[in-house]
Amino acid sequence: MEAVHPFNVENLNADEEQELGEGSLDGFRWSLLLDENDLLFVVHAQDQALSWSYAETRSTDGDDASSVGVTEERCLRFMLETIGRFRTRSD
Repeated sequence: MEAVHPFNVENLNADEEQELGEGSLDGFRWSLLLDENDLLFVVHAQDQALSWSYAETRSTDGDDASSVGVTEERCLRFMLETIGRFRTRSD
């Protein structure tokens, strides 16, 4: 039987300037960062080195998520999208 590792949010604060949140995912540590109004989800290896990351992409039509202020809803939507990408990645 395959072990299931949960996604845990230990801290999420959309009002921070750079480090918005942190927690665990599938046995790894993660951080949610803000980089020039784009969200960046970083998964850390055991030694806290960068293992995998996914950044919000800007749309060219002007109606992208990064044009909206940082809110908890925007962070959660981005994290859900990112978790799906992380779990289906091919290393």
